[in-house]
Amino acid sequence: IAGFVLVFPDVASALRKAKGRLWPFGWFYLWREFKSTRRFLGNGIGLLPQYQGVGANAVLYTELMETMQARGADFLEVAYVAESNVKSLSDMSALNVNWYKRHRIYHKARKQESEEASERKGEKVSEREGEKVRKREGEEARKQESEKARKRESE
Repeated sequence: IAGFVLVFPDVASALRKAKGRLWPFGWFYLWREFKSTRRFLGNGIGLLPQYQGVGANAVLYTELMETMQARGADFLEVAYVAESNVKSLSDMSALNVNWYKRHRIYHKARKQESEEASERKGEKVSEREGEKVRKREGEEARKQESEKARKRESE
């Protein structure tokens, strides 16, 4: 085994017709749609590393095409190909896949990272506050010195 392709029939219309329920007749709608659908969903493809870049992907795509033609398929939705998966995107582009969805992965900062960031921000704030305090203290000290100098001059 060099790799795999995971493709399954799109039975969404049968699920809508059955209103998401299998009983009493939902199973019949699913079974009928499973046998007659011409729409398929591709949810995964994978190749072992030693077979990547040597044409094994072409073998997988050819086998997929033959299997789908035997089932009478006219539509394959390739789902969940991340925007960062350059190899798979280039393979699909070579096959003239019409992309109409983008899948991006966003990462949320973990609690520890966000706490560290807020501490750094707090340090900056406290540094600014410290500068303000030092500035005020310096101004007060200058005022006191100037007052002492005036008193000396007046004496």
